[in-house]
Amino acid sequence: MKQILFMVVMLIPSNIINAQGTEFNWDTVDFENGMDYLFIDTSETNTWHVCKPEKSFFDSAYSPTRAVLTDSAGYYPVSNHSFFDLYIGTFNIPWYPHDIYIEITHKYDTDTLRDGGFITVSCDGGKTWMNIINDEMCIGIGPMHTGKNLYSQYDTLFTGEPGFSGRSDGWIKTEFAWYVAITKRTMNEPVDTMIVRFNFISDSIPSDKEGWMIDDIRLFSVDIGGEINNSYPSGHFRVFPNPAVSEVNLEFDKIYHSIDIEIFDLSSKIIGKSFFRGPDNCKLDCTGLNSGIYVLRIILDSEEICYHKLLIRK
Repeated sequence: MKQILFMVVMLIPSNIINAQGTEFNWDTVDFENGMDYLFIDTSETNTWHVCKPEKSFFDSAYSPTRAVLTDSAGYYPVSNHSFFDLYIGTFNIPWYPHDIYIEITHKYDTDTLRDGGFITVSCDGGKTWMNIINDEMCIGIGPMHTGKNLYSQYDTLFTGEPGFSGRSDGWIKTEFAWYVAITKRTMNEPVDTMIVRFNFISDSIPSDKEGWMIDDIRLFSVDIGGEINNSYPSGHFRVFPNPAVSEVNLEFDKIYHSIDIEIFDLSSKIIGKSFFRGPDNCKLDCTGLNSGIYVLRIILDSEEICYHKLLIRK
């Protein structure tokens, strides 16, 4: 049996010990004050504005007085594509990229299956974009599987893009998340910043509809216990006991030529590394780790990347 000893250069605060299902609220963009992580397209054709709503259906913000919406008073224009961007990283979600939750409170009023709003994501600094319902770029189990009150692949707009359309029944809370999971190294991994883009499009037919209004974009993470990644298709190994006190066993389903193991703290900083050739089981010495939450990044045969959350309780 191989012994793994991490040289710990930074420790997690000992008070970060979570119960199953605990939410950690990091920040909320409420459009009342500064918006450090939000950037609105500045072109003349952009219809998104942060303001006090003064429409019929969009008659007030969710809290307290301001929201972002497609024009403050009139109907949305024809043949338009407007967007604003929300930047995500460890600066506003400390568990990025391992546990990312976003909740928006919104209303929409558009021509059904024609005009509407959709959300895209870029994990390469804005070079490429993917509708979050079809996201295959970013690490993890994505919004297709985690979305609540989110549109589906069958809710298409006039371009064929999945999105919100029609008229909502008042305010709706929509939630979507990315969880850590296995991925191939050949897939794109998130850079330091992930960009979430809120798009609104309209066709060439005039409409007497009000568009899309969003308020209170909440950024948070959820700790669903030490077996979080056992809910996803790892299949290659198991980590036990978890939570652990002084040591953890890593048992693999076969012998790999190489196993790279890295340990991250909650700010995604690497605090230890180890490399092994040929083991099918290893032991992690945790005596140098404080109580708290860590993430193991395990690279099998320099190809397949697995993540596992590790809880240390002393």
